[in-house]
Amino acid sequence: PGELYCKIAPNTFDRVLLDSPCSSEGRFSTHDPDSFKYWSASKIKEMVFKQRALFKSAFLALKPSGIMVYATCTYAPEENEGMLDWALGKTDNQMEVLAWEPPVSNWMEGITEWDGKIYSSEVKKSRRILPSEHMTAFFIALIRKKD
Repeated sequence: PGELYCKIAPNTFDRVLLDSPCSSEGRFSTHDPDSFKYWSASKIKEMVFKQRALFKSAFLALKPSGIMVYATCTYAPEENEGMLDWALGKTDNQMEVLAWEPPVSNWMEGITEWDGKIYSSEVKKSRRILPSEHMTAFFIALIRKKD
């Protein structure tokens, strides 16, 4: 299980991809009612619990200066910018969110406020890829573990 990598291989990897399990809001389709049967408000809370364990493990498995890609296919800020905000508070200033520009035009910066909660301005460096005729929505953050 991914939650154990931090114990098996701490400070080991130059690169980590965490394509995190999520509530899958970015995959909803009005043409396919089955696409949103899985979703509920409690599903978001369940996914955040899982994501925190996976995120912590992935980050601790990175070498100093290592890069982690954190990705989801959901709109839920609790699972995206909220996850980054939580992690920034848990990593003793060892985590840096890197700004980057996706090679597509349908993106926006990460949001810094949701449902009355203010997130660190660092989360603006993450990217929300908006749905288009060619792709579903998703979220990506590049994270560096500081030396």
